[in-house]
Amino acid sequence: MSSWDIIAGTVKPEGPLYDDNGAYSGMMAAELIARGGGEQIVSPERMFAPEVGGMNHVPYATAFAEHNVRVTINTRVKSVRRECNGLVATLGSDFSDKATIKGRVAPLVVEHGTVPMDDLCRELELLSRKLGGVDYKALLRGENPTPQKNLDARFDMFRIGDAVASRNIHGGIYDALRDGVLV
Repeated sequence: MSSWDIIAGTVKPEGPLYDDNGAYSGMMAAELIARGGGEQIVSPERMFAPEVGGMNHVPYATAFAEHNVRVTINTRVKSVRRECNGLVATLGSDFSDKATIKGRVAPLVVEHGTVPMDDLCRELELLSRKLGGVDYKALLRGENPTPQKNLDARFDMFRIGDAVASRNIHGGIYDALRDGVLV
């Protein structure tokens, strides 16, 4: 199940959390799981939740310490397989070929970020002057990466931040700055 299932309250907050994103959604789910008795967070990062920032890292670390949650870093879930009525996970590191088999882990909560819900954006892009998309080669050359292709259109449209991909606030600000400066 995903961290969003936990946050939405559609499933019981239990099981280990594998956080391959390091952002707020994983930490919100991890805190709910900790309060429900969950005992472990696994992350391939060198620290847990690198995207939440120092000010918000402390309250999460405190909640995990208060609920005896074990935080395992530099560890990736390499595979998961069904075995009887449960799941068995193989854990490993990006720094070694050594693997560890972790017994029954069902349920396993996974945080991999989000996929944009961009249907409306895609429809509107087709009506915009640039017809969506960015010419990244032109951007790298310092040229206008959004050439006007639909001269009859009455508006420009730019997708930024999470409308493009799962990212932090800095990615959205960079997109907005780039698009605002180059328009």
